[in-house]
Amino acid sequence: MTYTAKERQEALAYWTPARMKAVGKSVDLGPTGPKAKPWQGTAMKTVGRLFFVNANGADTWCTATAVKSANRSAVMTAAHCVRRGSSPDNTNILMVFVPGYSKGKTPYGAFAVRTAVTPRSWENDSVDDLSTLVVDTDKSGRKLTDVVDGQDIAFNRPVGGTVSAFGYSATRPQLGEELLRCVGTAKEKSGLQAIPCDMSGGSSGGP
Repeated sequence: MTYTAKERQEALAYWTPARMKAVGKSVDLGPTGPKAKPWQGTAMKTVGRLFFVNANGADTWCTATAVKSANRSAVMTAAHCVRRGSSPDNTNILMVFVPGYSKGKTPYGAFAVRTAVTPRSWENDSVDDLSTLVVDTDKSGRKLTDVVDGQDIAFNRPVGGTVSAFGYSATRPQLGEELLRCVGTAKEKSGLQAIPCDMSGGSSGGP
């Protein structure tokens, strides 16, 4: 999926600070689980909220992460944050990544999504729920990971071990306004590593 320059400008104009604050009130998945705690450590500049309008026309969000890449502009998130599984024509629009988002603050600016890629297995069979995005430079012309750095990516790691998961949960009382962290042991789930965190991000259903 590729968004035109006009569409990217519209996305940045659409996601005002007030709209970002308001979207959390539109989704309530119940109380935050006991394993998920507000992150109190060093600011996680690489993790942020991915705001978009979904295929139903509703404002919503997911969690996404800036990652190290040759183009210095890559973000990873879930495929369901980009398009519906087994329904490639039902795609999301007006996508903007806001790294380090916290309680209405956007300390590192906003980056419009230029391109989004999902596996064919997700488009056709709702399998492999992951996506890579490429974002524009910020309003000062800086590339994403020049501003916030990026997380390393590892492939084919064995299942298991202690894992930290971060997410802007759609649970109370945070409702997406605060970054949560959950620590647990990774287990295999649908071919992916996962840990039980009681976190869900936006109406899309996952952090």
